[in-house]
Amino acid sequence: MLLIRYRVSSVWLILTGGAVGVLDHYLRWAAPALDAATTIWLGGEEMPIYLDHTIVPATDKEASARFFAKIFGLEYKGPWGHFAPVKVNETLSLDFDNREVIEHHHYAFIVSDEEFDAILDRVKGEGLAYGSGPRQDDMQINHLHTGRGFYFNDPNGHRLEVITHTYI
Repeated sequence: MLLIRYRVSSVWLILTGGAVGVLDHYLRWAAPALDAATTIWLGGEEMPIYLDHTIVPATDKEASARFFAKIFGLEYKGPWGHFAPVKVNETLSLDFDNREVIEHHHYAFIVSDEEFDAILDRVKGEGLAYGSGPRQDDMQINHLHTGRGFYFNDPNGHRLEVITHTYI
């Protein structure tokens, strides 16, 4: 089993058996050409599970992607095919796509304390209603599960949750 997760400044790997030759080849030839978040899997029965992407229905996919990126301090790089993707982290992108009828969804994001404060400041700066619970806009945050959290709606009515600690 060989799992190589390449990042700009470091490489994480899990090795067993005779994978050293493959690793050497990878590090000499492939790594410099890969982008900053590439995962390569060679053999084995186990593989980490990551949510790679999910489609977020929108009335205006590019405006929605720009809104999400702005609030969360991310970058929207433009459309990819018929999607307007925003890379959330090295394993997840939200792929906004136009829909005539929007079914509202809930998306929850765990962030650091610093990111929480920055996102909350951007929500307040945009004049958005937010609340301490999923069905209230009381302009308060919660302090549940040894962390902090709040909820707000995006322009399509999706309920976004920002928390600093998971509840499970």
